[in-house]
Amino acid sequence: KAAEEEVARKKAAEEEVARKKAAQEESQRKRAAEADAKEDEEKAARAKAAEEEVARKKAAEEEVARKKAAQEESQRKRAAEADAKEDEEKAARAKAAEEEV
Repeated sequence: KAAEEEVARKKAAEEEVARKKAAQEESQRKRAAEADAKEDEEKAARAKAAEEEVARKKAAEEEVARKKAAQEESQRKRAAEADAKEDEEKAARAKAAEEEV
């Protein structure tokens, strides 16, 4: 009977060791999965930040281009107004010269 009890104790001890080992392996798998998930989240956050930076730069470049185009349009308008005024003055001078004759 004592031998049977010893065999049962050994078997129970081996089962406890196997159970603890399995629990430890499961815990390691869980930690590894959590680390992978955290790394994936960090990668996604970095990718999103990079995309946002690209979008900010593009928006800034578009704003610069828009301001430049507006400035050029304003310069063209001023030049056209100056040309028109000069044409009016020439016509007025020509008319005055004709009236003198």
